[in-house]
Amino acid sequence: MSQLHLYEIFYSVAEYKSFSKAADALYLSQPAISKAMKNLENTLDIKLFHRQSKGISLTPEGSVFYSHLQKAFEAIKAGETQLHKLKHLEDGHLKLGVSQTLGTHFLLPHLKDFIKKYPHIQLQLVNDLTHNTLSLVNKGDIDLAIVSSSTLHEQLHFISIEEIEDIFVCSPTYYQTIQNFSLLELCQNATFLFLSNESVTRLYIEKLLAEQGLHIIPDVIAGDMNFLIECAKLGLGITSVVKSFVEKDLEEGSLVEVNLSLTSYSRSIGMVYPKNTPLSLVAQTFINFILEKTASYKSSTLNTKRDSD
Repeated sequence: MSQLHLYEIFYSVAEYKSFSKAADALYLSQPAISKAMKNLENTLDIKLFHRQSKGISLTPEGSVFYSHLQKAFEAIKAGETQLHKLKHLEDGHLKLGVSQTLGTHFLLPHLKDFIKKYPHIQLQLVNDLTHNTLSLVNKGDIDLAIVSSSTLHEQLHFISIEEIEDIFVCSPTYYQTIQNFSLLELCQNATFLFLSNESVTRLYIEKLLAEQGLHIIPDVIAGDMNFLIECAKLGLGITSVVKSFVEKDLEEGSLVEVNLSLTSYSRSIGMVYPKNTPLSLVAQTFINFILEKTASYKSSTLNTKRDSD
């Protein structure tokens, strides 16, 4: 018998204060129980039981040993219970990283349904600049991050969720003042509203401009795309946005698209995690949930467009 099995038998005998009752509980014969306890006493070189005609009792040393085993087996039981909860998603923790823009426009619309479906999973959100978030993923300080594919790291695995398109927009009123400008005149004379230099979207847009020999000095710089969208609606100038984030504004006419004729590259929103780190059940469940939700959304959007056609 393994040492742990001997401890289990000892614990049962101590609980029942009887070899025969322990034997019944463990589905063993009484002689097997007696032999096992003699082996344990010989191995530990100390007497654990008083054996009397009326029954057995623990020696003082046996009582000390029992108290320690009691804590150990309670911890094992608690561990098994915790594993059961984790397996059935009745418990768990997930630490997510996301930028303010993606958090507001992409994550939060899906998060409500995830919380409703898995109310026992504890979520912790880290809302920071993308490069800071990626650093936290690399160090293992967060489980997953939602980023754009223009910020990929070799050490991270990227799961694409949906393609995104970057466009320039302004208010209808402001558009009337710049609609006859050439591309060069637009870049030199129009008022532009950009995200901060640390934003991956800003770096991406400037790369597109530079490839066509263009350079724009923005008049308004902010750390929040939502703020820039509202400024554009007021007629303060032109800003770059992810098209899907302002579809409603474009449909309602509070914003119009400004065509700068830039050659853009395929970019997508996705989830990243370290390549060499296994995902927890909670993290994998979250990934599957988001993929299913976005697939369902794409399907319903496609059907709506077909119906309208």
